[in-house]
Amino acid sequence: MRVGISLNEVVRGFLKQFILTYSKYIDDLYDEYKETPIENLDLIEYLNILYEKKNEKIREKGGMLLTPKFKNVDDLNRFLYIQAPLEIFGYSDQIHDDIMVHINKFAMDLEDDELGEIKIVVNEHSKAISGSLFFLSKLGSTIRKYEFVKTIDEMWNSVDVLITANPNELEKKPKNKKSVKVLTSYNEKIDADITITKFNEINKKIKLIN
Repeated sequence: MRVGISLNEVVRGFLKQFILTYSKYIDDLYDEYKETPIENLDLIEYLNILYEKKNEKIREKGGMLLTPKFKNVDDLNRFLYIQAPLEIFGYSDQIHDDIMVHINKFAMDLEDDELGEIKIVVNEHSKAISGSLFFLSKLGSTIRKYEFVKTIDEMWNSVDVLITANPNELEKKPKNKKSVKVLTSYNEKIDADITITKFNEINKKIKLIN
């Protein structure tokens, strides 16, 4: 059994770091981020919501309103992959301080019980790859395999089971594969074979996967 772990929001706190970096270089929306759960992974839409929240506060004080800076996906991608890829993808924190401890234990248990092997699977492009490699280098990981793919279909082709928080990856699951959803505010309504709230629950449910 080939078990893949998707990086963002399972291992890496991508969304928080994206907003921190945006707040540092463009407009400070971090307080609004902390107050506003994200309901889907459309980052432009989410930023627009944060701007609305920010402008409500500015109106109360009679200040000058802010305007969203990303008009389309090209603007977003320029920021992600050209202007700040290392800071966004490389400087992110782990989603939980002890996440790699649980992943290493899961990998060891999987191999000891001869149930399969684990790999980290990352769907990223351009300079985000080097940023992700830097992030991975800091984790103290004992995982032997890492794979960078270009599409979600390619991601699923390389695994039998995918552990992910990404709703797009969950929705594209082939019928002959298994999905493990790490529950978040933006994937609550997406179906999965197994749902966990934290990674340390995975050892209790591994037999259900197999």
